[in-house]
Amino acid sequence: MPANTLGYPTDVFISYRHNPLHKEWLKDIFLPQFEPRLAAELDVTPKDLAVYWDDDLRTGEDWSEALLEALKTSCCMLGVWSRAYFRSPWCLAEWLTFVEREKKVQQLVKRLVAPILLQPDDAYPADARARTPAAFQEYLITGEAFRKNDLYVTFQQRVQQLAEDVAAIISASPQHAPPWPLVDPKTVQPPPPASIGRVVLGKAA
Repeated sequence: MPANTLGYPTDVFISYRHNPLHKEWLKDIFLPQFEPRLAAELDVTPKDLAVYWDDDLRTGEDWSEALLEALKTSCCMLGVWSRAYFRSPWCLAEWLTFVEREKKVQQLVKRLVAPILLQPDDAYPADARARTPAAFQEYLITGEAFRKNDLYVTFQQRVQQLAEDVAAIISASPQHAPPWPLVDPKTVQPPPPASIGRVVLGKAA
């Protein structure tokens, strides 16, 4: 079931920590595989799928109007966890915006966020530590040579699993009922790095 049948203008909001490598990976490697697979799972054409990702580096302190509108009107979020993702006020606010929405609709749906892990970090909020992201660390490779590597086949399989997971989240989502909670990046406090070792994901704090 596509999100627009539930009243959402956007199917998926992609939240990621901006840097040139991650932007290139998302644009050239990940999205060309993810979008058609998600469209197939939702039984829509790729052109009818609405995936939002902000590919402009932020130079000021304010969200763009387009990003803000997409955050408010997306059905679910794909969080791309990389080093220092949760220490970015923008990324943390995007994450918390969907966590707050999950709390609001918890009687109807269990989750609205599908996280993937690109790079491990040592600072995760409690709600993030309780989740298990899909592991994509070994696939953070760019360039045409990756497509000729045997690893690319397992990457495609991992993306297919993720597309199925995201499609299930969308299909189970409640009707679009704005206004949804919105967390301002100016009001969030990024978590400090863990004092000892890496945080173990998939376990509640």
